[in-house]
Amino acid sequence: MLDKRSYSILEKIVNSSQDGDSVVLEKEELLSAVDNEIDEDELAYYIEDLALNEMISVKYKDDNLYVITPLSKGRVAAEKKAKVTKLAEIVHKEIQQAEAINYKKIGAIAGFWAFIGGMFAAAVAFLVARFS
Repeated sequence: MLDKRSYSILEKIVNSSQDGDSVVLEKEELLSAVDNEIDEDELAYYIEDLALNEMISVKYKDDNLYVITPLSKGRVAAEKKAKVTKLAEIVHKEIQQAEAINYKKIGAIAGFWAFIGGMFAAAVAFLVARFS
């Protein structure tokens, strides 16, 4: 299972590649995909992990460049992650819209039923006092 940073790096690779072709990426480009939260050693670890999971194929690497080919498994994983993220945003948006509370309406309904309850209590108290 890949973590958030691995998916970010994988998405950068897949989005940079056209039709699964090899792509030349600088380390800075890949580091910016994860907002520079990791250093170059960790980046090498993530690239190696993606290669071991058969999501990418590293054709060439040096001190500054990577030549990477996204494999079909990696493209599917990146597309799936993008769809899940988009669906989560839609659901979150719908929940926010559904949670929009109309406090005036709640106050009016609560006030009305408080008045009815008070009238009922007064009527019961009057009947108890009258027949006791």
